[in-house]
Amino acid sequence: MIKDLVAIIVCILTACFVAIAATVEGLLLYGVPIILLCAVVSFVVHWIIAVPSVLAGSEKSFDLTGMIATLLVVFAAMFALSSSEQQVSIRSIIVAIFVSIWTLQSF
Repeated sequence: MIKDLVAIIVCILTACFVAIAATVEGLLLYGVPIILLCAVVSFVVHWIIAVPSVLAGSEKSFDLTGMIATLLVVFAAMFALSSSEQQVSIRSIIVAIFVSIWTLQSF
C-alpha cells in the first residue's frame, strides 16, 4: 500500500514537473500556464472516474474516461488560447478538430 502511494505521488509530481518545464515562455491564463492547466484537467477527470472504478473493481469506464479527458483537454487548451492575447492559428484549430474526431471515432 505504501509502495502504491509513493508511486502515485511520484507520477503526479513527474507530470507536474514536465508540465511546468514545458511552460517556459508559454502562454498563461490568469497567471497559470496553459500546459499545466491541461495537465490538471486530465488528472482531475481521471481521478474522478478512477476512485469509484477501483472501489467497484471495474474497468468498464476507463475508455470513456480517456475520451472525456482528451476532449476536455482540447477544449481547455482552445479556450485558454482564445482567452489569451495570442491569435488562434488555423493550425491549432485543425489539430483540435482532428484530435476530437480521432477521440470520438473510438467511442
